[in-house]
Amino acid sequence: MSASCALSFLISSSLQQAWKHFQSSTVQEIIDKSMEIEDAEEIQRVVQIGLLCTQESPNLRPTMTEVVQMLRREEVGLPSPSKPPFTDELMELNYLGSFDRHHPSGLSALQLATILK
Repeated sequence: MSASCALSFLISSSLQQAWKHFQSSTVQEIIDKSMEIEDAEEIQRVVQIGLLCTQESPNLRPTMTEVVQMLRREEVGLPSPSKPPFTDELMELNYLGSFDRHHPSGLSALQLATILK
């Protein structure tokens, strides 16, 4: 498996987790506890902006100028993102248990992390 394929898999996993927690209003759970970020609204906003940047259609994604404005100005309302592409397939893999233990290629998460080093 190539490093770019492994990276794509890990990004898809992160996107799926972000979407799942955004939908259930639990985005603070995806933040590393050692970062000691206490502003739940800021976390929600940053994740929402990130999800907007992953919209399947490029026309639905904000420009970088808009992203900077969204990050700088909290009073700017944010549109709701639509479900990112491929999340259904990733959720199905997770449900079947193969997502957490092994990539479909047979590589474990540890092997994938090693490839990316």
